Amino acid sequence: MNTATDDIIQILNPSDCFTLAMDEEIRQENMPGSQCGFALELANTPDINAIEQRINEFGERFPLVFASIQQRGKRFFWCKRKQHYPLFHQHHAPDAVDEADFHKQTVLTLLNHRQARETVPPLEFHLIQSAAKNTFLMRWIHPFCDAKGADLILKYLCTDDAEQRLRFDLPKLEPLVSLQLAKYKWWQKVQLFIKAKRHITQLDTLQSIIHADTSKAPERLNFHTYTLSIEQTQAINKLARQQVGLTGTSLYYIG
Repeated sequence: MNTATDDIIQILNPSDCFTLAMDEEIRQENMPGSQCGFALELANTPDINAIEQRINEFGERFPLVFASIQQRGKRFFWCKRKQHYPLFHQHHAPDAVDEADFHKQTVLTLLNHRQARETVPPLEFHLIQSAAKNTFLMRWIHPFCDAKGADLILKYLCTDDAEQRLRFDLPKLEPLVSLQLAKYKWWQKVQLFIKAKRHITQLDTLQSIIHADTSKAPERLNFHTYTLSIEQTQAINKLARQQVGLTGTSLYYIG
């Protein structure tokens, strides 16, 4: 029995390794890593028991959500943990506090939380509650999923039909990046690697278009909230589809 590999679930695919490299670069800048978040301001107070039950069901269906990223030699793997961490967390506002500020500061605290790459949970759900406001935050690390994956997870949680939820991971396929790479011969993969390295080196020479003082090291993520009407959201989505196509709008959302 090889105890060094007994806990391995699966190897990170090339796309995951790319986002893991981004995570390392962010950590080197003294930031929390590739933490991603999607927050929904709920119209009504949710059924806590129903949310928790659906989240627990999701964890049973997709146990990778409890895994940790571990390095074995030069490769990285999703590995089993000795104990499962809780997926669902609740945050209640104290009396006599500004509700809007409490919600924003709680989200900022969660997104700026620093934790070692080997122990950080791949995915967590947080319900932030106050007297007249409820915010549901999903927080994940980029190697676990992208924005499209987060959208599918939310759809799973919001799907009441149990039969439909059973079909969420069907048909079972290899990761898209692996299927695409399998079409190339080994020497073509070498050419792709050299071409990619050349493009990345060229990109590193370009000036950033970020409207910030990039001479100073980043310290903390912050954000501002903008509320758009349905008409504005539809217009933005239409323009985004025209400018970046289906791929861009299926991965990242504006509005």
